[in-house]
Formats: sequence, structure tokens, C-alpha cells
Amino acid sequence: MNEIGGADSPETWGTTAGTLAGTVTRGSLKGSGTARRDLLRIAGTLVMQAGSTDGTLDPITEGIALRLGGEAAPFYALDVPAASNGWTARRGRLTWKSPRGLPSRAILELDLPRGTFRLSASKLDFAVDPSPSVECWIASGNDAGGVVQEWEETRPGSGKFRFPPRNP
Repeated sequence: MNEIGGADSPETWGTTAGTLAGTVTRGSLKGSGTARRDLLRIAGTLVMQAGSTDGTLDPITEGIALRLGGEAAPFYALDVPAASNGWTARRGRLTWKSPRGLPSRAILELDLPRGTFRLSASKLDFAVDPSPSVECWIASGNDAGGVVQEWEETRPGSGKFRFPPRNP
């Protein structure tokens, strides 16, 4: 039953224009066949779009989520909840480190005055093998957005990718 007493409504999907643009400016990732040997390093820019209702990014109080490979089926996902103890702040820069004792390690750095971010993650097991078309999707609070970029595989079949490609 739904809230007004009728039959259940069918589930639907829709998309809206992104209000946060996260674009990778450089990066590397390695998908390995060995357990806990996948890794990634990316750096990029964060820009609030005109449709943002509050025009601010506050990952400490609102949390932040980052997906590589798409929002629905990413090969890597990082979810930092609101009020996480892993945050430190220094001169407008926010750094989140994953808690000790976890099987994987991640460090997310946000320089909000400059609108940049860096993510370094290691000891990973990617959910699926990465492909050259990599979507970087970022969400925080009521803002989200994604961008698809073409990465270059360093050697065919190697599972190692870099951005920007050397031979576009």
C-alpha cells in the first residue's frame, strides 16, 4: 500500500541535470587478477553547477560518495558518511583517511577553495574489470553529477589505465 491507501506504485527511474561536476584531470588505475592488488590514483576538479540549491559542498556534515565506472554498477565505490571521524581540516583543505584495520586503504583530499580533489586507494578488489570508458560520479548532500571520460589502457589486456591518454 502506498501512503494514500492505494496499491503499490511501480518503481521508476529518472535522471536530472547534475549539480556537481567532478572531472578527472589525471589518474591511473590497475586491475589485477590477484586479490587485494587493485589500486587507483586520481586527481580532478569539482565545480558546483547552476542547478545546485545551496551552492556549497560540505562533505563533513553531508557525507560524500564517489563512484568510478558509473553510479549503478561501479568497479570502485567510496562512501564517506556524514560526521565520519576520518576527516581532518587544515587551511581550507579537507582530508579523509579510511579507518585502520580495514582490508583496503583510501585517502580522499578536497581543496574546496581551489575546487580540486585527489583520491588514492590501494589493497582493493574491483567489483568488475575497468574499461576504457570511465565514469566518475560524485555526490554530497543534495548535489551530484558524473562525467564519462576515455582512459587509455597502457597495454591491451594489461588492466592498467591512465588519464589523460598519451595518444588521444
